[in-house]
Order: sequence, then structure tokens, then C-alpha cells
Amino acid sequence: MTGILRKLFGRKRKVNDLSAPRSITQIEELKLEEAERLTVIINDSMQLFKESKNLETRMSRLYLAKEMVGKLRNITTEYPFINAEELEKLEYQISDLFQEQMPEMRRVSQGNMEGDALEKEGKTEEAIEIYEALATSGTDTPYTYRRLAILYRKKKEPARELHFIEMALNNIPRSNEKHYAWFKERLAKLK
Repeated sequence: MTGILRKLFGRKRKVNDLSAPRSITQIEELKLEEAERLTVIINDSMQLFKESKNLETRMSRLYLAKEMVGKLRNITTEYPFINAEELEKLEYQISDLFQEQMPEMRRVSQGNMEGDALEKEGKTEEAIEIYEALATSGTDTPYTYRRLAILYRKKKEPARELHFIEMALNNIPRSNEKHYAWFKERLAKLK
């Protein structure tokens, strides 16, 4: 996926390039530069999507790539001298990737909602079973780990609380600063 849009642009023609079939205006030059910046963002987003194991990161990268592809599509429609042969292929690829991610998103979301509903019904043990199943399957949503840490703290089981706090710190990216900080603070209080 890296560099999917590498072939997006033909030769960049400078306004003063006498060998170019025609000169481009300053506005066209700016649009070409904007299209190139969008291409970098799209390629970087797709690379992060590919490398990340974090579902939230993967989905946010896809959303960003999709948004930037839309902007790029608008530019290439308005300025047809910008070669966009690979753009349609990428749009389909992003759409397919969204479809592939949806079952996992639904599974995690439904599991967390089910666990939450069980907690509200006072069925703590059943809620813990659901949250633990999500955690052991490698989910990276902070909510799952936070609920487990809180429930084990309420049950006065610090070893289990510590286990899931450490698991969260291993699975939740540091870039998710707010949630990562919460788990670091809880860890400091436990030790």
C-alpha cells in the first residue's frame, strides 16, 4: 500500500519551464503542490493503517485517507492536467478496507456495550467475562481495560487490576495520551 499514489502525477511543469507543452498558472502550480501534499498524507495514512495493530488507529487513518482522497478528487476534477489514474483504484481499495474492518469494530463495540449493560444489571462477573474475552483477543480500546481495572479494584483484587492495567499499557498506543495517562496513574497508585 505504501506509495499507492506514487504514479499519480505526471512530470511537474514549472511556470518558466520552456520545454513544457504549456505554462501553468501560479494558481495551477499551487493546486499541484496541494495535490502533492494530499498524496503524501494519503500515503502516510495508508502506511500507518498497514503497520498499526490498534483498531482505532487503523480506522482513523482510513477515515483521514478517505477524506484526503475526496479533496484530491475535487482538485483533479477542477484541474484535469493533474494525472489521477490511480485515484479511482485507491478509492475502491479504501472502501474495501473499511468493509474488512467493520466486523472487528462491531465485535468490540457490541462486546463493550454488552458488558456495560450487564454491569448496570448488577451482573459484574458476566461483564468481566465479556471484557476479559475482548482483552485477551487483543483489543486496543481503552474502555475495555478501564472497566476491567475498575471492576477488579471494586472487587479488591489488585493483582488482576494490575494485570489489566499492564495489558492496557502494552496495547494502547502512547499517542492516545489521555487514556494512556489514566493507566499510568493507576499503575503508580498500585505499586
